[in-house]
Amino acid sequence: MDSQAARHAERRCRERLAANPDDADALFALALIVRPADPASALSLLDRCLAADPSRTDTLFERGNLLRALGRNRDAVRDYAALLQRDAGHFRALTNLGNALREFGELPAALRCYERAIAAGGDLPVVRLNRAIVIHQMGETARALELLADLRRGPPPLAEAAFESARLLAGLGRTDEALQCFDEGFALRPGDARALNSRGNLHAEHFRARAALADYDAALRAQPDFHEALNNRANQLRNLGRFDEALADYDRALALRPGIAQVLVNRGNVLNDMGRLRDALDSLQQAIDIDPRIPQAYLHAGRIHADLARLVQADRLFDHALALKPDLWEVWFYKGAGLREMGAHAEALQCFRRILEANPEEVNLAALGNYLFSMNFDDGVSSDDYLSQAKLFGQLVARRVSQRFTHPEPARAPASLRIGLVSGDLKRHPVGFFLQNLLEHLQGGRLQLFAYANDGDHDELSERLKNCCAGWRVVPALSDRQLATCIRDDGIDILIDLSGHTDKSRLPVFAWKPARVQVTWLGYCASTGINDIDYVLGDRIVTPLVDAPAFVERIWQMPDNYFCFTPLDTQLPVAPLPALANGFVTFGCFNKLSKVSDTVIATWARLLHALPDARLLLKTAVLADAVTRQETLQRFARHGIDANRLLFEGSSSYENYLGAYARIDIALDPFPYPGATTTLEGLWMGVPCVTMQGRRFLARNGETIAFHAGLQDFIASGPDDYVARALAIASDLPALAVLRAGLREQMRASPLFDGRRFARHFEQAMFDIWEAGPRPASNPQADGDVPHL
Repeated sequence: MDSQAARHAERRCRERLAANPDDADALFALALIVRPADPASALSLLDRCLAADPSRTDTLFERGNLLRALGRNRDAVRDYAALLQRDAGHFRALTNLGNALREFGELPAALRCYERAIAAGGDLPVVRLNRAIVIHQMGETARALELLADLRRGPPPLAEAAFESARLLAGLGRTDEALQCFDEGFALRPGDARALNSRGNLHAEHFRARAALADYDAALRAQPDFHEALNNRANQLRNLGRFDEALADYDRALALRPGIAQVLVNRGNVLNDMGRLRDALDSLQQAIDIDPRIPQAYLHAGRIHADLARLVQADRLFDHALALKPDLWEVWFYKGAGLREMGAHAEALQCFRRILEANPEEVNLAALGNYLFSMNFDDGVSSDDYLSQAKLFGQLVARRVSQRFTHPEPARAPASLRIGLVSGDLKRHPVGFFLQNLLEHLQGGRLQLFAYANDGDHDELSERLKNCCAGWRVVPALSDRQLATCIRDDGIDILIDLSGHTDKSRLPVFAWKPARVQVTWLGYCASTGINDIDYVLGDRIVTPLVDAPAFVERIWQMPDNYFCFTPLDTQLPVAPLPALANGFVTFGCFNKLSKVSDTVIATWARLLHALPDARLLLKTAVLADAVTRQETLQRFARHGIDANRLLFEGSSSYENYLGAYARIDIALDPFPYPGATTTLEGLWMGVPCVTMQGRRFLARNGETIAFHAGLQDFIASGPDDYVARALAIASDLPALAVLRAGLREQMRASPLFDGRRFARHFEQAMFDIWEAGPRPASNPQADGDVPHL
């Protein structure tokens, strides 16, 4: 009916109703006319029609359809059921009732409706299509595909049957067949927006970004108000880092269909990507207000709170998500990371183990990597337990490699070596700070450096590092195979992993063996478990040769310390010893709270009890949060330490952070995960650090720093000696003041900050490693069965 005819029909209906407000025929006809523009008024008219004539089955049918369109499926089911009591063979009502029941998940009842509709004479292709869909949903996918194949053959062939077959085949992983079915459907019905959206999703799942976006664009040309395609296109744009465009699409989708909770969740995620954390939280809270049953909303809100150093609030949100969906592994993953940051290491390990044990046949590598990283915080984990899990990781990634690259033995050593550096931390990060001094002093030497930055962030330190390199590639978007091929094509002689099992690691790339010799160094202080990494770079303190059984890699010892820090770019002088003015000693620790275990707190409490006037200053990002501060106070209170003995500070600008060292007399190293960057920054600012010997690589970082700084008296053999040494140092303030005044120059002259010396040692080590060649393939430590979790 054209618009003029519709207006004429509406006028006639209203004239009849003016004469008789209970004219059922006029009420029914007017409802159908106004329904597209004003469904609420149409529903009111249908209600009046049924009140005037309760026997009208056509009105029950149309009201049921309208109620479904308005999302009131339960009410629609009541209308269809009432209609079928009067006309049991109404196949269209049976079909629509089946559709409504299917949306509720009442699949057997829906199937019975479709079967009854077919038996009642409604053997239409669309009914048989719906029957096939519900049969698939009941788990009989093979039978559903057979029924759909009949519909595809026709006569006439049904395009929707081809599209539905494509969706089912895609779900089975039969991608090529799915794409063929999509092509078959488009030949019958070109430009089907829903099918284009589905094919775009299939392309997106297989990382074919350009093809996915082309399908979403085509779907939106065919149906500009298709909010699902807008949401999916936005998801793909977000994955490509095109955040502004993604946000615009999410906003368009919400303008078309306000209040879609999942789109609000996605919008919150892209706002988080853009650094608009508070806007992101607002969007996620809107989603929760609309539908409090979406676990992902709590998950992503928890992640943002964790990024804002609100760890306790984050943990509560993760628990809320788990109450809704206990098997959502991402929640366990981030909950584990948050618990680790709070120093609850046993609980963190349990979270990662839960993920791993949930699906032992398909081990989650991200969870296993975090499990390995978290094991380093727990002194109760043995080297054998750690190595067992590391070897599992190595063998799992090796199985995912289709073919390792091979490298012929060179006839002679080259005049220069091409060194590849793989890291997501080539920026203002401890790894970047340690690299800067080395890379700047390698310039003009025999090493050519090629960086593979696994992070799109680029700051002023990234630029300095880049200027030291012959090649710089940003590689997060590359698959493991693509990156390995790129490294091989760059002709890298020695490839160095700088991440281990930390964030933004690319360890699986090393299993492709893209370089003849491969090394792990600096960013991770334990075995990677990767059998194709030949060497771990350490020194005589952190990696004594007796520790060889703790690694799949071969230990290579540097002559002095195994790293070199960059002298701090600050004009701040070393401040006088604050205890001389305060009249009491202030201990301090600026490490992450994740390193401060209950065992560490118990040891520090002993020290504070022995010095009743002493204070302890803790400065780290998470202590900006009031809830975390309160929980940390309670941890100390359990050991009898009053809140007035403790000073807590959150993060600050770098200059203010360095200035805070002016307020502490003696730094206290946590254990078994000591500081490195914070310790060296403290030494530069004149603050020596009491540290403890450890049982493995990571735990000995404090010892190697103290030894090479000439501070052997600050190295304790255990907790009792730790307390005794701290007390002895605190009891001789004049000596401590003298040490403080000369400590920066002492550091400047030490191997820890001597970039020229370390660069010379590093260059020689690379040539010596090249001469030694790859570690023999027959490695007893890596042989044997894959260990079980």
